[in-house]
Amino acid sequence: MISVLTPTYNRANKLHRVYESIKKQTLQKVDNKYIFEWIIVDDGSDDHTKELVQKWQKEVDWKITYKYQENQGKWKALQEGIKLINNELTLIADSDDRFLEDTFKTFYEVWNGFSEQEKEKCSGIGVLCQDQYGNRVGCVFQ
Repeated sequence: MISVLTPTYNRANKLHRVYESIKKQTLQKVDNKYIFEWIIVDDGSDDHTKELVQKWQKEVDWKITYKYQENQGKWKALQEGIKLINNELTLIADSDDRFLEDTFKTFYEVWNGFSEQEKEKCSGIGVLCQDQYGNRVGCVFQ
């Protein structure tokens, strides 16, 4: 249901934030099947990003897809990642982002609260973010 797409470039020292927050999600499975996948597009890193992701792929039983490309910029990494998406919803997580523990649950409940007609009209679900100190980024939706 959810594809988490992370473009990255030499951020092995920060990428763990996304990984750890995915592991802590309160809703991960429905009917004994994972409701998410994580797609990482490495935009030409020369640090240990690849080895780190390979380690994580062995640690978990949910799908982590790793794709390496020569450095072309974030927007090209996003374009490449979009080609790999297999789900209805896409969450773009920068390589230093962290999800709240109920993020997947909230998206799952909101999306499944829509009728099929509403889903067909939907092009995005807007959310607010927090900085590393827990402060809201942006203003409250009206």
